[in-house]
Amino acid sequence: MNRNPPNELAIFGYKFLRWGSKFFITGLVLGFIPLAHYMIGGAGHEVGDEFKRVVTLWWGCPAEKALQIVQVGGLCMFVIGLCYVFISQSSDRIITGSERLGWRC
Repeated sequence: MNRNPPNELAIFGYKFLRWGSKFFITGLVLGFIPLAHYMIGGAGHEVGDEFKRVVTLWWGCPAEKALQIVQVGGLCMFVIGLCYVFISQSSDRIITGSERLGWRC
């Protein structure tokens, strides 16, 4: 089976796929740190009944918000990368200057 080599648009899409998956996996791994902090702190110290009953208080940590942003951003980059790869298979479109500028920023 003779396949064409990936064009510039596909390579651009693969970069998005790679970085998006890295960001998402990093967010997953780092997400265990605040969770472990809450579990150890709740088991070893007196934190009060409200903390143990209301699970939404567990997500009040600023680190959780940052991790959620990294994960959602990684998923969005992954989807954008898939779009570029699929477009590159059916089109000979080239990358515009503004797309290049957006990737370098």
